[in-house]
Amino acid sequence: MEESKHWCLLANVYDRTNLRNKLSYDFGMALGLATCESNFVNVIFNGEYYGIYCIKEAWTELMYANNMGGSPDNVEIVQAPVGASHEIYDLFKYCRTYDLSQDEHYEYVASKVDIDSLIDWMIIEGYSTNGDVQQNLRYVRSADTGWKWQFCLYDLDWSFYYHNAFKHVLSPHQDWQHLTLTRNIMKNAQFREKFLARTSELMATTLSNENVVARIDYYENLLDPEVPRERQRWTSNYKAWKEKVQYLRDFIV
Repeated sequence: MEESKHWCLLANVYDRTNLRNKLSYDFGMALGLATCESNFVNVIFNGEYYGIYCIKEAWTELMYANNMGGSPDNVEIVQAPVGASHEIYDLFKYCRTYDLSQDEHYEYVASKVDIDSLIDWMIIEGYSTNGDVQQNLRYVRSADTGWKWQFCLYDLDWSFYYHNAFKHVLSPHQDWQHLTLTRNIMKNAQFREKFLARTSELMATTLSNENVVARIDYYENLLDPEVPRERQRWTSNYKAWKEKVQYLRDFIV
């Protein structure tokens, strides 16, 4: 872990396995998405033990430049949801106003958004069933990587809970801002073909049951020796942690 990078600690308070964010970050990195390096650490502050945390790069212009190339001075990061004065808001308005099933309107959106990045983001968010997308989403672009908006993973400790996989990525029943784009762009045959082909590819490789369960097993074995101490610190127990990890494994298969 490099001292030159900016780091932050995740307590993963909503995730009793401590694995969900780390798994999602790993898969994002494997797909080449703009996401953060992360690792597990034991936290001891002023001599007091606080348990297992996930340490990750802070989401900054420097992080993006380090991972994707170029200069941090050329990077723009925007937190969702965006205000009406930002051009991303205008892009969402365009998606709401025009029929993206027509290629001329789809091509306009493709001139503003990195389509391959969008597809991979949708697949990871949908596969993980992340239920907290609206606030935990970052839009980023860089003059060094084509100046197109990329949708980026941020916080996924509410993932792998819901059984309606793409509910928060394509739902017709939510009014979240990003859905204006994702729902409408799926109407386009060209985009839909790319999306389905990429989904099929990833479900046979990076996101296959075998690969994902192997990653869960690896992190379970990594954390296992420390968990009894950590659970005692937070008035829980080792058995409960093992049950939560097994629930996560069962959710995948």
